[in-house]
Amino acid sequence: MARLRWRPRGQWGWPALAALLACGSVGCRSGPLDWYRAAGRARALERGSTIPLAPCLVRDLLGTLTLCGTYDVWENRTTRVGRRIPLHLVVLPASGPNPDSDAVLPLDGGPGLGATTQAGIAGFVQGAWRTHDVVLIDQRGTGQSAPLTCELYGDGTRAARYLGPRIPEDAIRTCRADLERQVDLTQYTTAIAAADLRDVLGALGVKHVDLVGLSYGGRLALEFLRRYPVGVRSVILVSSPTPQLLIPLSFAAAAQRALAGVFDDCRQDSVCARAFPRAPSELDSVFVRLARAPAAVVLRDRAGTDTARWTRDAVANAVFELLYDVAHARKIPFWAHEMASGDFTDFARETVRAHRVRWPLNAYGLTLSVICSEDVPFLDSAHVALALAERPLGAPLLTSIQAACAHWPRAVVSPDVHTPVVSSVPTLILTGARDPTGATEASASAARFLTNSRLVTTPYYGHASFDACSAALIAGFIARPDPGALDATCAQHPHLPPFAITSPR
Repeated sequence: MARLRWRPRGQWGWPALAALLACGSVGCRSGPLDWYRAAGRARALERGSTIPLAPCLVRDLLGTLTLCGTYDVWENRTTRVGRRIPLHLVVLPASGPNPDSDAVLPLDGGPGLGATTQAGIAGFVQGAWRTHDVVLIDQRGTGQSAPLTCELYGDGTRAARYLGPRIPEDAIRTCRADLERQVDLTQYTTAIAAADLRDVLGALGVKHVDLVGLSYGGRLALEFLRRYPVGVRSVILVSSPTPQLLIPLSFAAAAQRALAGVFDDCRQDSVCARAFPRAPSELDSVFVRLARAPAAVVLRDRAGTDTARWTRDAVANAVFELLYDVAHARKIPFWAHEMASGDFTDFARETVRAHRVRWPLNAYGLTLSVICSEDVPFLDSAHVALALAERPLGAPLLTSIQAACAHWPRAVVSPDVHTPVVSSVPTLILTGARDPTGATEASASAARFLTNSRLVTTPYYGHASFDACSAALIAGFIARPDPGALDATCAQHPHLPPFAITSPR
């Protein structure tokens, strides 16, 4: 027991002690012994890495021993001249007594979210913390890795800005001009990001990796698997747009199916059916009314009073985003009834609150560099016209992204960018039956080419939904990547919150 009296010294001083004593949004390690083992593992990682690593505090991972470092890559990986990008990374050393040699690499979505600044993504693999090192790497252009940020919503004080387009065309032109003073915006594709990841993992001394892709992170995981399959032990995809899926064309039809599913659920729920027997027609009437004339809403908050035009597209976009999460989706019948009755202000106020939190998280320069090169140029004009004519949900985002891409440079992408990834690497695919992005259908298609895969679809759930069942499935698959042995029974019995009958505020 004498070894437990070990005291951190030097670089293992105050940062490490602070990590031990605090708890973040993901949670603490189970106790001092686990933390002590993680410290020992951290020393081993330092010895095996050519990247200097040092203890650090990470906002979402307080209470967990973390190491931080940077690795420089060329912005232009082909010419290898000019600007270099420091990729920021965070390592969570395994805290168990006999850690496995493979590291777990969670990849965040967007595209545009940074893995280290949104480090709560480590919670998706929390069940593997004891047995595996977890590595978070910012994709170039996100997080703390030279983020391609755009000031799309002014200084954030005007509430009305959050009821307009998510990607305002006028602000995008300004953003491009600002970024291009030092950035080559054609060097930020998924394939280039995959090459960066390979280099960072190699410099860390990681020889075997488990890829966990959340949303767009799944596309990045599949691209890595396509190009660098050696050393990939397993792949886990969560609500992932596969290479065959064109963002955001798929949103329109998928969102309409998801919305119809929510209304079906309401009809089968006695309380919801009694409170909102005409919810679908009420929402339709709202769209018709707003198409004729936007509603004027007065928004008051700490920043002051602002008057906004609540348009058909803005409401459609807000309802679309509610479909991502089952708890929020079950508020839609209430909001439809509220707006049909003439009250637009409450839903507008709730939408502004949500958008102020979520919208600025993305590095939109990276978002557009990916989508404007890999998706929008391949959209079929007839399919776009159909989506815009018949399906209000998802359509506003489609039009705003198309408009933004008209002002954004297009990178040269590989001819196989939309070719399905063929692999026998063990793969777990988690989807929600009510995903408004189209990832559910795309995942089912991709599974045919991932010959050693298991597709698990949770009824009622939306996009990137996560619960105790998801955590158990992910941890179990990392521990034993055998699709046939995985017990996914829990996914068929999800926890469903009640429908909102009174104001959700």
